[in-house]
Amino acid sequence: GFGGSAPAAAGGGGTSTTGGFPSTSSSTVGGFNSQSMTTTSGGIGGFGSVSAAAASAFGGGSGGAFGGAAGGGGGASSQDDDDGMMGDFSSASSSPAPPSLTPFGAIPRKKKTKPQHGSNAGGSISPFGGSTAAHGEDMGASSSAASGGDGGGGGGGADELSRLKAKLEAKKKKLEEQKRQRAEKQHQPQPQGHESVPAAEGSTTGGDGGESSRLRASSSPFNPRSVRGSTPSPVPTRGKRGGDQIDKAAMAAKNAERFAANTDRTTRSLLPPDLRKKAKAVDEGREEGEISESQKDDDDGDEEDGGGKGALSKAKSLDGVCLTMCPDEELLRREKEGDIQMLETPDPGGLHPANWTLRDTAVKRFRRSAADFKLDIPELVRPASVLERCCAYLEEWVMERDRQGPDTRYSGSVPPSLDVYQFIWDRTRMIRKDFILQNYVGTGARCSASAVRCHERIARWHAMVEHQLSHISEYVVQQSQQNIQELGQTMKTLNFYYDDAEGRATLEESDADAMHGCQNNIVMGGQGPVDYDGATLRNADDGSSTASLRIIGKPDQPSRGTAEPEMRGLYILLTLNNDGGMEVLKYAASLYVNRPEIYNSRPVQLALSVFRAKKDYNYARFFSILRSPDTPYLFACIMFKYVEQMRKAALRIMAKTFGARRKDTGENFYDKYSLRDLVHLLSFESEDEAREACQHYNLSVVKGEDDGAMGGEWVEWRKSDFREKRDPKKGHVVRLRPWKMVRTIESKLNGATRLAVCRGEVSGEGATLSQIRSPVPMSSQELTAAQQQQQRKLAAEAEQRAKDVDRLQQQKEAAEKIETERKKKAEEEAAKIAELKRLEEEKKRRRKEAEEKQRQRQLALKHAEQERQEKLRREAQEKKRLEDEARAREAERIKREREAAARAEAERRKAEEEARLAAIERQRQEERKRAEAAEKERQRQLALERAEEERRLAEAKRRAEEEAARAAEAARIAEEARLKRIREEEERQEREWQRKLDLARKLVAFRRWRRRVDEQRRGARITHRTLEQVDPTSLTPRSLSRATTPTSFALQSFQSDQSRKRPEDLFYCLGNLSGRKIDMPSYIGEGLVNAVSSSQQAADPETSSRYSVSMFKMVVIMPTFPDADDVNTFETLSLWIHSRFAFNVQAINKRVHNNKHVEVRSIIVESQDQAESYAGCDIALFIVPPFDSLRRDECISFLSKQASHLSKSSIPSVILNLDDGSDEVYSQMIRNLIDKGGVKIVGEVSPHWTVEGLDSSLASCCDMIRSAFVGAQVVDGEVFTIDRVSLPELGRLCLRNILWDTEHLVDEDSAKA
Repeated sequence: GFGGSAPAAAGGGGTSTTGGFPSTSSSTVGGFNSQSMTTTSGGIGGFGSVSAAAASAFGGGSGGAFGGAAGGGGGASSQDDDDGMMGDFSSASSSPAPPSLTPFGAIPRKKKTKPQHGSNAGGSISPFGGSTAAHGEDMGASSSAASGGDGGGGGGGADELSRLKAKLEAKKKKLEEQKRQRAEKQHQPQPQGHESVPAAEGSTTGGDGGESSRLRASSSPFNPRSVRGSTPSPVPTRGKRGGDQIDKAAMAAKNAERFAANTDRTTRSLLPPDLRKKAKAVDEGREEGEISESQKDDDDGDEEDGGGKGALSKAKSLDGVCLTMCPDEELLRREKEGDIQMLETPDPGGLHPANWTLRDTAVKRFRRSAADFKLDIPELVRPASVLERCCAYLEEWVMERDRQGPDTRYSGSVPPSLDVYQFIWDRTRMIRKDFILQNYVGTGARCSASAVRCHERIARWHAMVEHQLSHISEYVVQQSQQNIQELGQTMKTLNFYYDDAEGRATLEESDADAMHGCQNNIVMGGQGPVDYDGATLRNADDGSSTASLRIIGKPDQPSRGTAEPEMRGLYILLTLNNDGGMEVLKYAASLYVNRPEIYNSRPVQLALSVFRAKKDYNYARFFSILRSPDTPYLFACIMFKYVEQMRKAALRIMAKTFGARRKDTGENFYDKYSLRDLVHLLSFESEDEAREACQHYNLSVVKGEDDGAMGGEWVEWRKSDFREKRDPKKGHVVRLRPWKMVRTIESKLNGATRLAVCRGEVSGEGATLSQIRSPVPMSSQELTAAQQQQQRKLAAEAEQRAKDVDRLQQQKEAAEKIETERKKKAEEEAAKIAELKRLEEEKKRRRKEAEEKQRQRQLALKHAEQERQEKLRREAQEKKRLEDEARAREAERIKREREAAARAEAERRKAEEEARLAAIERQRQEERKRAEAAEKERQRQLALERAEEERRLAEAKRRAEEEAARAAEAARIAEEARLKRIREEEERQEREWQRKLDLARKLVAFRRWRRRVDEQRRGARITHRTLEQVDPTSLTPRSLSRATTPTSFALQSFQSDQSRKRPEDLFYCLGNLSGRKIDMPSYIGEGLVNAVSSSQQAADPETSSRYSVSMFKMVVIMPTFPDADDVNTFETLSLWIHSRFAFNVQAINKRVHNNKHVEVRSIIVESQDQAESYAGCDIALFIVPPFDSLRRDECISFLSKQASHLSKSSIPSVILNLDDGSDEVYSQMIRNLIDKGGVKIVGEVSPHWTVEGLDSSLASCCDMIRSAFVGAQVVDGEVFTIDRVSLPELGRLCLRNILWDTEHLVDEDSAKA
């Protein structure tokens, strides 16, 4: 991990690693080493790219070449306090914190036994925001709003969707209720004395003479109230004592308002016309879902690829094709869900041009991949040119929105700074995500100047806001940590780009914009931006000299707008605390070896100077660099993270050093230090901040004399004991956060806007590659000449060193001589000093004597003064006694006057009370009279109402009698109709019972007849078996069967009489002819042998299989109605078919032909109503029964259902059409079913209606079945066979197919079958 401890348990796998970058690894490449459980490949510049289960350079475990992307919010929550930037940059402590304990912006946490939600089981703890997920996931900690959501797994079915919808509706209702309450509060009068907080406090301190004070959280140059409406803002403020008092309820309300959807105005009208129509169609249900066809195709492609190792080798980099800042699909979804934020809502004709819609202002929101949503879809990914245009749009239209005055979208108030920050933070994360999805990861993948520029602009934004928003307490407590995390991830990506092995960091793509996506050179929308302290910023496109310093937005630049030296320097500043400074040393060594021109550039050398000053605790040098005009603004913003640590170290060192005593005299020297000088030395904003820091660390601050050199306030070291302040309850160290450094850091902007900062206007000298000299590749001859010149140079240097040795010897001798003379002079000087000291002591003695005399004189004067004061005191006491007596007499007089006045007042009140009682009595009498009159009027009204009520009752009684008469008539008519229906129902039931009785009689007669027939058939079968025992080689004589078959007619007539007979008689006769079973295995085996023999010349006996096994399964489809009353035709047909085939019995036939074994295993099944009965069948025998008037509809329904099953299963079929043509409608329906039913027909047979004709037709069907099966089994003279394998081998093959061969996976329906 990057300066962090990563236990194996927290990451979910691998060994524990403790420390910074140089952690234990299988290989060490350059300066950035990584721990990998497989292989680690390094790139130029020493940045090791990490493979499958590796710990990436900045902590996050990775799943791909890029080092992975952060999963959930591990490491530290995005809302936790930033307890130090990196390494030992922690809260103030008596000694520097151990390095490598706190990662980039994360807080050290206790070891947890179980991984948190969203962690990667195969990754590691990421200091940039938690565990890392697979390749392509974004980096950094996640806040609770994103995405979506944020984090966690795919969908949860219909129940989960319903729960989420209900939760969303409840949240919307809650927000509407809060808005209603705020609207009611706005109409209430505001109480006096609660004035709004001013935009900025510009008061001056008494001791500093006009220095600007600290800015407050609610500062805004335009709106004194920092929330919408007229009510005061619930924004938390920071006190000067360093404590952060935050009202959590107010913060929650503000966050709910900040991230709420724009529900107070319609957004459908702001969509483009084409999307508006599409959204309307989706609402009306004419279009299904929001998944594009490309996503569906992509999902299908994943299934066809089959996964496996081959798919990864064929993978290609994704190319985004979305040409808008927000894909139309996401725009429709967010508009439907009410997820359009106010900062991306267009204001046509106001802040934005009149023709702008949501497509021109909405920017793609950050979202993670999930099981039900894929990000790597070309239509949803923006190419590099569009991403660069998105960065430019954010800079020009959004970035300064909190400093451009009132916004109509916020009800005329100023958008809060945190709204702007959160919006850009989310959108820039998605910009970096789109680059990762398109494989922009440097060596081995893609890299271009467009990607480098976008990441550099994003890095400048994060570095800038780290100081610009430091006066907002909510940002410092909750947002600063995740801002540093995102900055670190961006800088890590830039390092991969700069270390590209092919040097493509400055190569443009074919569609790159010459202006780097910039449409304007100034901030657009609203009025010109004004800084928090009220200063107007430069926002004019006048071609000024400052605008010419920009790196971004100028065409034909040698550096292509990239700034590698600047970013390298910022990275060094960002990692000062990592691994106790070892990481910076390794990084600098890598630059020195591989990129000397970058190492020697001004930004890198400046960063190394800061590193040396911080490493040596040289606070004077550190703050001198911070104040220097040559230090770029962004460097100062990053150095601001170390100000608290350096100030604490400086005060600790000064407290131990100053105030010491001289060894000879014991007097204190350097006992006091001017507070004004301390303000300058440690770059405090004012003396108030310096005084607060001294008090926080228990340092005494005293006021000096009013006149002379000792005026003002001083830090008195002798009376101070440096001690850090601790929480009285919890005992932890209380941090002292620095004030926003307006005088030191913000003054470096010189009026530049955020747009200018992000485009490199204040990056300083030497920020780009074009400003440093790059090495030129040399030929072999030039290399030889250079080597010879180097040898000559070395020889000259050796000669020069010899001369230097001689010169140094001479200088040493001269120095010894000078030292001797200096010692002699020192002795003389010491003698003079001793004499001066003696004289000084004499003066001191005389001065002490004079002081003693003066003290005695002062004591005498003091005694006289005390006597005079005592006399005055006694006089004053006497005077006071007299005055007290006079006041007592006056009080007695006043008391008597008051008692007399009280008696007079009581008499007056008594008279008034009597008059009042008399008036009340008169009023009561008048009220009594009025009540009597009102009672009389009420009685009269009651009499009138009673008369009216009697009239209404009489009328109602008459109407009720008429209604009762009509109801009686209707009841009589209904009763007659009911009796008529009962009679008809009884007659129908009588007819139905009569029909059932007739059918029952027929069924009884048929069953009795069939019982007698079965007895006769049993005797015939016994006779047949007897004859077979006599002559086993002969078949049963047909005459015997005819002679013993108990039918209603003689079987002899079937051969002589050619007239048509009933089908059921023919079927019954055929069913009783024994010895005619069809041996399908032998039949098919013979066909296979014949097919192989005909093509045996083409087969190679050495390579052909010696043993083949063929599996044959046939399904016979014929209608049966076991529960029917009349089953004559269908049951006799079933009797015939069952006499020819052995159902549900496995039969095996083995043959040997030309030393080749052919084995056929067959089984014949009968169809069921379910489609599962066709599973595994090779062919179907479809038998169409003859016409039956009683069962025509049921038969047609059964055959249609079976034909539908056959068409779905694509099983070839042979049709035995037994339709005798007796009914044209039935014949036409059967013909339509055969021709248009979708059945794959191999052949069709229509028999002659004789015993031999029916048997011959069944044999023809078997020939067709054999031909179709043999033709499918024999290929190039070889029979398709099944290999014999052992059970372990069979299990291995099954597992392999399940894991790697999705083409042969069994679906759910087949599994059930």
